[in-house]
Amino acid sequence: MVFEFDGEKYKRASKHQKTMGRELISELELTGDEAILDLG
Repeated sequence: MVFEFDGEKYKRASKHQKTMGRELISELELTGDEAILDLG
């Protein structure tokens, strides 16, 4: 099985996630010394 990544298709499909993520991050009270772990 071969998987071909289509960056443009992913960009369009993930637009909703990006918007929600930005909204969530804007609600955080960050001080600048936080560490972020992305579990993907």
